[in-house]
Amino acid sequence: MTPTYLVAIFVSLLVGFGCTVGIWRRGPRTLPMLVLVASLAVGLGFGLSACASFLSLLLFGASPHGLIVADGGLLLLFGIAGFWVFTRGAPRLPVDASLAALPAPRLRWLLSGSLAIALICSLLTFLSSSLRNPNGAWDAWTMWNFRAHFVARAGSAWRDAFSSLLGSSHPDYPLLLPLNVTRLWQYLGRESPAAPMAIAMLFTFSTVALVWASLAILRGQSQAALGALLLLGTTNLIRVGAIQYADVPLAFFILATIAGLSLKGRLPERATSLLAVTGMAAGLAAWTKNEGWLVLVSVVLARASVLGRAADLLAGRRELPAFLFGLAPVLLVVFYFKIVIAPPNDLIFAQGWHETIPRLLEPVRYAEVLRGFRYAVESLGNTTIINPLLVLLFYLVCVGIEPDERDKPGLATGLVALGLMVIGYSLIYVTTPHDIVWHLEYSADRLLLHLWPSTVFLALLAACPPERSKG
Repeated sequence: MTPTYLVAIFVSLLVGFGCTVGIWRRGPRTLPMLVLVASLAVGLGFGLSACASFLSLLLFGASPHGLIVADGGLLLLFGIAGFWVFTRGAPRLPVDASLAALPAPRLRWLLSGSLAIALICSLLTFLSSSLRNPNGAWDAWTMWNFRAHFVARAGSAWRDAFSSLLGSSHPDYPLLLPLNVTRLWQYLGRESPAAPMAIAMLFTFSTVALVWASLAILRGQSQAALGALLLLGTTNLIRVGAIQYADVPLAFFILATIAGLSLKGRLPERATSLLAVTGMAAGLAAWTKNEGWLVLVSVVLARASVLGRAADLLAGRRELPAFLFGLAPVLLVVFYFKIVIAPPNDLIFAQGWHETIPRLLEPVRYAEVLRGFRYAVESLGNTTIINPLLVLLFYLVCVGIEPDERDKPGLATGLVALGLMVIGYSLIYVTTPHDIVWHLEYSADRLLLHLWPSTVFLALLAACPPERSKG
């Protein structure tokens, strides 16, 4: 591992911090807030680095020197923006001690100790799996790392990586993951499996950290520890992260979008920064996988439905500029890639209405989707005896549902958004031009994984904290 490799990662993290400095600056600074900013900085930093790498390809070709110029420009831009935000005056509000002051020191210490042990075990499991499969698994070989290798080696012919002749490798897929891998290789000077392994690890454990931080701010550290434990106990999350698939980064951006909208309601002094970060995360979901477009549409429709009452319309209008400020730059990059570079998507353009409508009218296809989703739920725990979803449901029954009044708009937005995503995923399977049983068998568990961290967050946001539970 060379110093330039560490510099490449450090530059991405600095860019991410430049995006989140407004969250850190405008209000009390606590450990959960530090973890929140750090976890968001990982995802946003790598996301924007991939955008800069794409612009570098367009302007300079696959040149390491052009990449350094793009990285330097991005770092300068967000450094100036971060410095401007950090030096501006901001109201210093007192910390909300409603949960911190609750008496349950033994429970908190027990959960914190359990979380530390689970984190160490999960890290060792992740490292062991990564060392056994340093190049990832099938999708990494044939799509994500394959595209990274192609761009890194093709030089001026890098656009050939997106030829329709490579249809089996899905050349229309977005580039957040491949371009980050290529970027690290260019800094490193060689194509080492350490690059995709590091990116996979950072995204996997930043997802856990984001759940912990968001819940610690909103519902207390005991509830946060339970959420992080549930994710670390989801063996499929660690497994899919370690084999270098893009599903875990997508799950991170879905969680960042939904958690950002929930935090915005509780942290009014940070609302503008959180909305900008939320918009950026929603855009980066579309830059990670094609399913990210469904995420973006679902979140926008969900927020519009929640704020659809006349009394809330003004609040919705106030949210829009900050959300678009974060979303628009990323979306422009994704649009350019999709319209100018990428070939048509096989699921959308490989069929017409005369094929799609009959599939929508076949009841057996809906039954297959239900069976596929049942398998996906079972696979959350992979080979473990206790399924994490059953644990979550059991906990909700024990402590009861008691959401904070201030969290209800964000909670409703998240639940509606997840519901729309489930409907969207179901319709994709019902209308798929591929064999539906094969399609479900090889992807349904990963599509459910997209939604699982957000599901844990929303469920524990609604649950009564264990300190208050009388169950």
